[in-house]
Amino acid sequence: MLETRKNFTANIPFPDVAMKEIYEKGLVEYKKAVKKNPQDANAYFNMSKAYDGLNEGRKAILAARKAQQIWDLKKDSENSAKVRKRLRELNKNYPSTEPGAS
Repeated sequence: MLETRKNFTANIPFPDVAMKEIYEKGLVEYKKAVKKNPQDANAYFNMSKAYDGLNEGRKAILAARKAQQIWDLKKDSENSAKVRKRLRELNKNYPSTEPGAS
């Protein structure tokens, strides 16, 4: 059974604290990857997943859009379809971050 006690410093259940750390560490690595290679669409795609895990919808959407731009330029239809699906999910989960939303 998962530990459900609260972490008193962050007031977040323990499993969520562990996942938050994983997402944050992942973001550090993905940012390094795109700094080294700005055309690394996989890093942007994974960055989108990490931001989503941290409930940072706007950043998740922006990272996914960047991945889509790169894959579209490379004419990578399989990955372009994958990121379009991801963007639909993100826009559904974070409707207030869509362009034109208040």
